Amino acid sequence: MNEIQLGSSVLIAPNMDGSTMEQYLVQQLDKTTLRKLQKRPSLKLETSKRRRGQHNGGMHDNDDDDDGDDDDDDEDNDDDDDDEV
Repeated sequence: MNEIQLGSSVLIAPNMDGSTMEQYLVQQLDKTTLRKLQKRPSLKLETSKRRRGQHNGGMHDNDDDDDGDDDDDDEDNDDDDDDEV
């Protein structure tokens, strides 16, 4: 990328290959994200899905008797809160 110094401001000209600044920044962001993922393979991109009972980084299950369900008083022995059989 070519920088042109004019007084106190710096103008950034398009890359020699014709890509714009926006395309350049997206490419750099992708490279940075890829490097972070390679350094921390356990890093997941989807962090919005959280299990019920998980908060503040801790994992709490409601299974007190190790029978596989969450002991949520439903009759169908699954991990949800509904009472469907």
